[in-house]
Amino acid sequence: MTDDSEGYRKRMLLKRVLAVSNDVVVSDYVRAETRGRPSGSKRHLPSEFELANAAVNPAPRRRCGLCSQSGHNARTCRTVFNSDVEPVENLE
Repeated sequence: MTDDSEGYRKRMLLKRVLAVSNDVVVSDYVRAETRGRPSGSKRHLPSEFELANAAVNPAPRRRCGLCSQSGHNARTCRTVFNSDVEPVENLE
């Protein structure tokens, strides 16, 4: 191939690319049914008995996995076990 024919091919390709329209038309689409349980069907409306039982017997609060105290978790626990590192205080 000569340089002239190579240039011609490039010009023709560029002309085709530039002639393509960038307008994208999206019409109404049909939504496919997904498999399994619908996401909104897991909600449960508690009965009066369940509400009364929850008021009388509240659920136990979560506790820290390190010191077993409520009010914080293991990541924010200020107790340091078997470590020479002192806890870091907020430096403001």
